[in-house]
Amino acid sequence: MLTEDYRPPWKVLVIGGGAAVGKTTVARDLAARYGVSVLPIDAIWLPLKAATDPESHPALHYFDPPEKEIFGLTPEYLCERHIRSAQAISATLDPVVEYLSWEWSPVILEGAWITPAVAARWTNQYEALRTVFIYEPDVDEVLEAMLARSGTRSPTPRKRVISKVCWLFGNWVREQALIEGLPVVNAPPRSTLTERVLAAVSC
Repeated sequence: MLTEDYRPPWKVLVIGGGAAVGKTTVARDLAARYGVSVLPIDAIWLPLKAATDPESHPALHYFDPPEKEIFGLTPEYLCERHIRSAQAISATLDPVVEYLSWEWSPVILEGAWITPAVAARWTNQYEALRTVFIYEPDVDEVLEAMLARSGTRSPTPRKRVISKVCWLFGNWVREQALIEGLPVVNAPPRSTLTERVLAAVSC
């Protein structure tokens, strides 16, 4: 149970950024510190994806193109599709954030599908909501993090393409977050990332 002296400085904490930049690790660290819950955006995206098909809702399915397609498309083109997916998924999240904002318990909402434009609107709308985006400037670090997460050291050609797409998407997120005036925290050094994220949302 949270005490008055050890409550987080937010009711809803939104952590965004590209894949494999440390969002989940930071969310878990802060959840353990404050005794709060984490809601990954994937837990919303995957049911949406399962309930639709590429023909009716193509943007919800863009992030995971079939093997036969991925090598015929450039990372830049795939990144544009990733952006469109994020915009489509972010557009469904208003009721989620509204619900979380009036729930008693603080919660952390994290994922790569949160666009800075939508996060900025939430930040302006809800006084107790804070937003931060994490950015990894090194494309090789994104690949390494993906490999570590999958428990392998040998990147497949597909994994290399996906890591480049996620890195490009992370660059776009960073640019948009700065335009919106939202805090951006560089992932390295990862040993201090949680503390730097906390500092960014505590002011």
